[in-house]
Amino acid sequence: MSNDAESSFIVAMRVRPLLGKELDNKCKSVIKVVDEKVVCILDPTKVQEKEDYLRRDRSREKQFAFDHAFDTNTSQDSVYRHAGAPIIMAVLGGYNASVFAYGATGAGKTFTMLGDMQNPGLMVRVVAALFDRMRSDSEHKFNGEIQKAILSTRRPMHQLHSEQCFLPSSHHLVLAVVMSYLEVYNENIKDLLTPTGQYLELREVRVAAHFFI
Repeated sequence: MSNDAESSFIVAMRVRPLLGKELDNKCKSVIKVVDEKVVCILDPTKVQEKEDYLRRDRSREKQFAFDHAFDTNTSQDSVYRHAGAPIIMAVLGGYNASVFAYGATGAGKTFTMLGDMQNPGLMVRVVAALFDRMRSDSEHKFNGEIQKAILSTRRPMHQLHSEQCFLPSSHHLVLAVVMSYLEVYNENIKDLLTPTGQYLELREVRVAAHFFI
């Protein structure tokens, strides 16, 4: 969970709805989202309305806090506005930015990131927003707030907003868009844009106290 004074990270959690076969088996969800920030893992025995005599006086309920918690009714657009849109101006302002989806198989990572034709996911919306932003301002002008943020690592990138995007006309930026499409699986990495399909070689390079792969 982020602290606006110290961190540029946003940690969000999304709850997927029960699948058809889960509903057919009369499964019940034990996850509840509270105030769009807290996720409660309910005691399964209470959800199933079965009394566990060995744990009668113990609660197995757990609570976890996030920057954003999305319930099963949250739209793709809402996920983008909270977890994707904040990085747009940061990227155009010179920051490196990443959106990383983590979860078990079937948790909904692919739908959240890619979506479908009717409900595009984060990747599609972020790329579209980047190009829309570049098209809408042919001179790519940014104001002093963006400049100050680039020079100061203390300014969290999600504090940069799209309405703050103008500089004097004498300042021009040239933006280059480069794309790579990689698959990382079982510690192997593939370039999916290369027709050979061969695995890439991983190298570890140390620069000062940092390691780069």
